[in-house]
Amino acid sequence: MVPCPLHVPVVGEVYAIFETALIHIERSEAREQNIFERMAILYRGLDRFPGDLRKRVKSLMAQYGTVSDTPDDIAEFLEEFVLAISPNLQGKQPSNPL
Repeated sequence: MVPCPLHVPVVGEVYAIFETALIHIERSEAREQNIFERMAILYRGLDRFPGDLRKRVKSLMAQYGTVSDTPDDIAEFLEEFVLAISPNLQGKQPSNPL
């Protein structure tokens, strides 16, 4: 068995923050038990959390980091994002051209 790279107090903190955040997390994500996935869920949900909870999550991520999406997932998201917004941008000039 490989030891967990996170220290026990961090695991407790992640679980405590996750429990507090449950009302802001999607049902399917709320059942997650993997500590690293819970950290990723907290990070991805940051914009949904109110003030103090957001600060706690930011502090946790600043101290310990989190799991990032893969470069392929990021590229796929950006492609979908650009396709979604490009019809709205056609014919508009940038406000701050390079």
